[in-house]
Amino acid sequence: MVRKYLPKSQKKVLRGKNVKRRTGAKAQSKQIMALTKQVRSLNKTTKTRFNMAWQRKTCPIEGLTSNHMYICPINYMPSDPYAVGSTNVFNTWSDNTQIPSAQSFNKFMLFQAPDFVSNCKHIYHTGSVIKYQLTTNEPDYTKVNIALIRPKKRFADQLTIDRQLLGGPSGSAGSTSFLTENVDFTAHNGAFTAPNPPPTDTVFGLLWNKQYFDVLYNREVAFSHPLAGNISSNTNPSNTSPKNNSVIHTGYIRVPAGGVIQNVSKQQSNPTVRQNEINAIETSILDCRQEDMCYLTAYSNGSTLDGQTVQLAFRVLDSYTATN
Repeated sequence: MVRKYLPKSQKKVLRGKNVKRRTGAKAQSKQIMALTKQVRSLNKTTKTRFNMAWQRKTCPIEGLTSNHMYICPINYMPSDPYAVGSTNVFNTWSDNTQIPSAQSFNKFMLFQAPDFVSNCKHIYHTGSVIKYQLTTNEPDYTKVNIALIRPKKRFADQLTIDRQLLGGPSGSAGSTSFLTENVDFTAHNGAFTAPNPPPTDTVFGLLWNKQYFDVLYNREVAFSHPLAGNISSNTNPSNTSPKNNSVIHTGYIRVPAGGVIQNVSKQQSNPTVRQNEINAIETSILDCRQEDMCYLTAYSNGSTLDGQTVQLAFRVLDSYTATN
């Protein structure tokens, strides 16, 4: 038997002549979809991205004595850049050097933002970037460890209290922070048996206690050269890179997202007075979740007494998404 094949043109005609189904259910489905679309448009969430920034001027990271751990909270909260709250004293913070010319930090808005951002009840912190620069006028060989750490979730509340990571007077959260050597970290501490320390004596090889902290960034940098004696004699040929050489080191650090920020009841200086229903943009560093807070640290064994210091400057760019 010879099988007859239809041409393609006839096949299309035959398919088009199939028995049509009832159109009632189909029309009803279209109507439901149209109504669903209208409801979604009414309930649509408006999202707006915006950026904020803050910075530390070029200042020493060393203390009056040697082996100083510099600590600065990397605040992911918006901290009221418009100063719309009843008081702005809760919306500044500090590092633990407490240099008079740079005692506190505050955030400012970048690239503008729509007005509704200031009235939002929910804001999402989607991450930050820290761009830093270390410089020195130390004549001797010096090493500095710079890191970004975050307390482990199960220890975050206790570590924040015990190490006073957000401790200090109003408006200077973080000014009394400290970390304990050989408990939170360990390093070659520059100790010597002398009678005099060798010119290459410095701190190095810092290791963090990873049972307590997540180490998000860790870098050890070196200034000058061993047995240099005078930093001016080491500008060449070591300064082949203008960003990283014997007198300057630059870099950037990515900070993870802090997540949702929402209006909370805010404790005022008077315990009997509370400011309720504040907007998300007004939340301060004291409203943060301890396990989401990160801290920028720098460890060295220099002293500010001799006028020869390692200095740190950085700028933090925060990214947010506001929802209505």
